[in-house]
Amino acid sequence: MLRHFTYAYACPHCLKLVKPMLPVGIRELSQRSSRHPLTRMPRRILRLLKSILLLPRFVASAIKQRRRQNLLNGREAERLDRIRNPSKYVGK
Repeated sequence: MLRHFTYAYACPHCLKLVKPMLPVGIRELSQRSSRHPLTRMPRRILRLLKSILLLPRFVASAIKQRRRQNLLNGREAERLDRIRNPSKYVGK
């Protein structure tokens, strides 16, 4: 759990007293809790719609990447086979 620091300390460079800021997590929590949940709903809906619209592109790129990887795996298998069994590929 993040703690709230209330003490001040001396800055090592200028020796002025410095009060530390809230840790990032606490600052974000205080900002988020002050807003009403319904004010964030349009943003969440837009994010959901964007992810739904980008899903076909994501699936297509995953399929292309898988095909490319299968092709490379086949070429690598043939290359290793040529190294291990050079007599099979004398005429080629």
